[in-house]
Amino acid sequence: MTNTNETVKKPLNTKLITIIAAVIALILIIAGGVWGSVVKRAQAVEACTKANTAYNAAYTGYEKAVKNASSVLESVPADQVADAKTRESLETLAKTSVKKTPAAACDINLLSAWTATTSTIDQQAQTLTATSGKLDKAVKAVQESQKTKQLNDAKSAAQAKLYEANQLYQSSDGKVADNQTRDQLKTALDSLTNTLNDTKASVEGVNTALSALQQTVDGVNASVQAKTDADNAAAAAAAAAQAQQQTAQAQAQRSQARSSQRSTQRAQTQQRSTNRSSSGSQRSQQAAPRANTPAPSGNSGSSSSGNEDWRKAWETQPPSPCEATHNCNLAVG
Repeated sequence: MTNTNETVKKPLNTKLITIIAAVIALILIIAGGVWGSVVKRAQAVEACTKANTAYNAAYTGYEKAVKNASSVLESVPADQVADAKTRESLETLAKTSVKKTPAAACDINLLSAWTATTSTIDQQAQTLTATSGKLDKAVKAVQESQKTKQLNDAKSAAQAKLYEANQLYQSSDGKVADNQTRDQLKTALDSLTNTLNDTKASVEGVNTALSALQQTVDGVNASVQAKTDADNAAAAAAAAAQAQQQTAQAQAQRSQARSSQRSTQRAQTQQRSTNRSSSGSQRSQQAAPRANTPAPSGNSGSSSSGNEDWRKAWETQPPSPCEATHNCNLAVG
């Protein structure tokens, strides 16, 4: 026969076990929930901290991009870019100021850990990063436009110098002291031409080729000047030699003229001496009849008549040679 106490005890033990199991399960559920909340809170706090760090880094990058943009705008005037729109775009972006958002609160409790989110601050960080990227891209566009302008200016200057140097090369043929300078100029001309035709030419490359060309241009100009100076010196020496020869010839002619004049003077002196002798002889011959003229008597009438005859005879005698040539003043001495 079965014991009644044992029958009653059995159900009681089963029920107790069930209750205990339920309690334990509930405790485990509660403990699991609490633990899950703790873990979730830790995750939320970590995500919040990382979001704040990312936002701060994004804002620092944005400030750096704005500062760099302002520096480029100050250093690159509007007339120093090939495309003015690139600088206008950068100005517009640089004027758009973004204020810094306060950091997200990371003091999260267990209950709010399940609903905590960093989407707002994450979005702001992404916006700042995108804006910084646009600024950097705009800065690069301005700098590239500046390089393009510099390259265009360098090429324009090189083209002008290329034309000038070509003219010099052609005009200096046969006018240089050293023809090697023209050969060097031709080499530099070809080098600069090749550089200008290079699609990948840089400002530095063009300026280097242009500087080399300028040196050869200076060399040819110096050689042209050296030949000009040498030619002028030779011409001056030839002119001096010719002048000296002409002076010598003039001196010889003057010496010859003086010699001829002295000969003429001697001949004239001899002629005057001859003329004086001839004149003296003629006077002697004319004076002889006067010596035979009867001496005047004491009669005054006869004396007066004799003087008149003597005067007539003197006035009617022929002139001497020096009187005929009117140079009797030279016959003396």
